[in-house]
Amino acid sequence: MATKLSRWICPNACGGVLAPSRPRKDDVRRYCLPCSAKIGRLVERIAPALEAKRKIARERGAVKAKKKAEGARAKWMVARIDAERYMKRLALLPVYGGRKGEVWQRINDPRFQLVIERGTRGRRKLGHCTGWEIKLHTTPGWGESTLREVLMHELMHIRVLPKRGKERITNLFGQGRRRVRTVQYHTPEFHRKMVVAWRQSIRRFGEPNGSGPVGKWQRETVAAAIASM
Repeated sequence: MATKLSRWICPNACGGVLAPSRPRKDDVRRYCLPCSAKIGRLVERIAPALEAKRKIARERGAVKAKKKAEGARAKWMVARIDAERYMKRLALLPVYGGRKGEVWQRINDPRFQLVIERGTRGRRKLGHCTGWEIKLHTTPGWGESTLREVLMHELMHIRVLPKRGKERITNLFGQGRRRVRTVQYHTPEFHRKMVVAWRQSIRRFGEPNGSGPVGKWQRETVAAAIASM
């Protein structure tokens, strides 16, 4: 099978030759020898047809890379907001300790994960935090207001550690009566800091747009924050 040849021309417009699309480095057709002899350096020929194809390939590659990046970011989109970036902006609030705080260090650790579960019906739990993972249970009715409140609430669980409660006797899964100690996650300190966090978020980012299935604790927190401003 004959090798397909392309026309290679000198950049000084002194003629051209036919050569393979990928000539060897030591192929004399790759260089314009008369021009090279004049200036004392090798003058490399170019193939206009190949350059045009490479330009089209680069443009297509850029478009493909952009779509791939958009697709990768789409999994973080909630109410047309990038939830991951929004979470990091909220973590910089003074109540969470800023860039030197534990919250910022935790969410930027490679082991930390933000998980978004999308549903069609409302759920009792809007979010969940395990310390190294924040999970959002989103629905089509979510707006910026709900996203901000849930993210601030879950970030606060990293900021404020749970408190050990009172002991009580229980019969868990029919395994017999045993004495267990309850854990209080939403302590008075937690709610006080949530009020501060909401006030700081309004001052820095303004009032959130939209509304959503805000829980009872969130309505109380918002009302207390607005009343104390």
